[in-house]
Amino acid sequence: MRAVVEDLAAGTVRYYGCPAEETGAGKVFMARAGAFDGLDAAITWHPGSSISAMRGSSLAIDHATFRFFGKTSHAAGAPELGRSALDAVELMNIGVNFLREHIIEAARIHYVITNGGGQPLRADMKAIRARLKALYDIDRDDELRTAHANPYIRELYARYLGEPLSHRSHELLHTHYQSRKRIQDEDVLVSGSDEAQEKLPVTICVGTSCFKRGSQQLLQELTDFLKENNLQDQVAIKATFCHERCDRGPTANVDGTIMEKCSFEALRAEVVKRLRSAVAK
Repeated sequence: MRAVVEDLAAGTVRYYGCPAEETGAGKVFMARAGAFDGLDAAITWHPGSSISAMRGSSLAIDHATFRFFGKTSHAAGAPELGRSALDAVELMNIGVNFLREHIIEAARIHYVITNGGGQPLRADMKAIRARLKALYDIDRDDELRTAHANPYIRELYARYLGEPLSHRSHELLHTHYQSRKRIQDEDVLVSGSDEAQEKLPVTICVGTSCFKRGSQQLLQELTDFLKENNLQDQVAIKATFCHERCDRGPTANVDGTIMEKCSFEALRAEVVKRLRSAVAK
């Protein structure tokens, strides 16, 4: 700097103190306010563990703050009426991460959810410590720490249930399950008639899972096949809503035999086999 000054015939050297050097972008505001107007050259000094001159460059920095506002609603009772500000924040962050692919290699993008780790508590360490102390005090002073030490539970077993895991306690407290169809709707007759008992009964599941796997097309192809071969009077086709095998659809039931991952070719062969067997009898 001294050599530069000595070589100048005349000039002015200005010294600036630059607050908020990095994350605060202090020089940005100073330049915007005209503090550097009229300069021929600017030399910056970044304080460090040693003082030396060096050539090089560094990344510029800028930051922005985004605030999202949601709409409150009961999370269990009416979640569809609410609007989640957190969802908006997460979607924005996902978009930023995808943006990284399309920016220059030297650029960097970082983000943080301010006070995110402190929610739903306030980001006030005094308040957090006070709450933790209150929780610890409650736990320390609580005389009843386990369910089996509850006097009401002990009285219940003494008067009615007997010993834990006794036959009576198992009988009264154990939950019993029974297998039943999730959908109890009536089957829908597609082809044939229920009146003639000699008809071959065929049901095809058209529930959501089977429908997505092609049961509607399977139903149509079988119906068309029977009409083309004049067999519609020998088979009663019904559309049902659940064979309880949703992960193995589409499913068809041919007179009590359930066919999983059923194709039209397999179903046609089974129906023809059953009809021929009935004629042979």
